[in-house]
Amino acid sequence: MKLNVENFGKIKSACVELNGFTILVGDNNSGKTYLMQLIYGVINALCNITNFKSSLFEEYPFKVNKENILEFQADINKWLDDNKNKIVEDTFNNKLVIDSLSVEIDENDITKDPFLFQRIESSEIEKATKKVYFSPKVDKTGDVFLGIETEEYIHILAKEQEQTKSFWITLFVDFLFESILCTIGSSRTLYLPVARSGLNLVYRDLMAAMVKPREYNLGTPLNLVPESKKLGLSKPVFDYLLFMQTYKPDENRLKKNKDIIDFINKKIIKGNIIYIGDEIRYITDNGVNLPLFLASSMVNELTPVVHLLSSVEPVGYVFYDEIETSQHPTTQIQLARLMNRLVNSGINLIVSTHSDTMAAAISNLVALSFARNKEEKCKKLGYEFDDLLKNDSVYAYQFIKDENGQMVVSEIPKFNELGMGFDFSLFSEVSNSIFETAKIIYGDV
Repeated sequence: MKLNVENFGKIKSACVELNGFTILVGDNNSGKTYLMQLIYGVINALCNITNFKSSLFEEYPFKVNKENILEFQADINKWLDDNKNKIVEDTFNNKLVIDSLSVEIDENDITKDPFLFQRIESSEIEKATKKVYFSPKVDKTGDVFLGIETEEYIHILAKEQEQTKSFWITLFVDFLFESILCTIGSSRTLYLPVARSGLNLVYRDLMAAMVKPREYNLGTPLNLVPESKKLGLSKPVFDYLLFMQTYKPDENRLKKNKDIIDFINKKIIKGNIIYIGDEIRYITDNGVNLPLFLASSMVNELTPVVHLLSSVEPVGYVFYDEIETSQHPTTQIQLARLMNRLVNSGINLIVSTHSDTMAAAISNLVALSFARNKEEKCKKLGYEFDDLLKNDSVYAYQFIKDENGQMVVSEIPKFNELGMGFDFSLFSEVSNSIFETAKIIYGDV
């Protein structure tokens, strides 16, 4: 699925793929962060859609397939157009001008795990050959139910009259976008801001000062409600602070992502990030135990990555702004390996960079992932097979300034079938300029 944006801040136009691994490259102050945060807001809006109407959902069953996908896309784009200003204001806590916001949904996006939302009579449930699941608290003595049916199972959600049809339309569309955008089954998004190293040191104090606690129903977690207009932070940054504040490790997630966490510990930070009580500490390979605020900025940069891999609530979509921050060029190569491992684990990932080293490291690994004799080349270069992308859903975009000073976000062609990476001409021009300058400095002129 692609997102189209027109005339938003410095960005004149952009068409960005939202599935897989997306790399944004541009100069400082080119609009990369604005676009990332806008995408964050759009994904959250689509996965929590409200007041959506479509003629496709006048009667049960609800379904979206290749026959009606264009009609569904048109209805979604009308909803986005009607709500684009609200999405922007909710995301940035500010009224920013945006001319157009729309999506392009490919039929392959909705055929990965097709499902129906339909009326199901009790007699049909009794005769079903598929597995039947009931949501908790569903009264099984009813005659007519509503639920989701896939090729493998039926999931009963409620009796027919328990909610309005608009409620079920909203739920169906939410589920649909979660299935399109979140391959690991979690619609939880996490934006890692540029200032994460500093924010990691003060987030507890910031959250204590910025939020008012409010208790919901017994048994639900404490919900922290921001006075958003007073924060001076965008919602993605605030959500990052909230994630760090409420983080709880999960043993199953730690086991599932053990290999990636071990890679971070051994290849990048040379130690371990642990919790002792409520305090985050860093233990070096030689046993030195330090509070996080005394650890290097590099360690602080990687702390939220370890958190998202071990959190009790899985994160399905990560926005990693300026991934090279506080990383030495040799470490950036390891970071490129880490990005591929995150994508291979099922996380959708959007990263930004203005480092030629970082961009080159990513491009080289993309090329290696689809090169001939890649196993032999991996061994020769000291890489592991886990460093290679499992599929070719990788996309790169450059922010190029036009004659009017606006940014046009252009996709960089990829030739994976030829075993080639991306040609980041933005950096090539700078490198050539530096080389020509050096020739003059050391020449006879």
